[in-house]
Amino acid sequence: MISGKEFMNMTPEQIAKLFPVPRCDCGEEITEHPDEWYRISGRAVCSDCYFNGLGEIIEEHPIYVPRRRM
Repeated sequence: MISGKEFMNMTPEQIAKLFPVPRCDCGEEITEHPDEWYRISGRAVCSDCYFNGLGEIIEEHPIYVPRRRM
């Protein structure tokens, strides 16, 4: 823990180190608010990885396959 006085004397670089930017597995910074993060299996991922993974799932299991019922 640091005191308020110590915090006020810190440089912006030192403060930034206290709050690291989360990163996706691909290395991309996740810049969205934590409430808006995309998640795969509970892990936060960037939007590119999320939609790539979603596309693969949809290709394997199409959302709609028209069938004729009699």
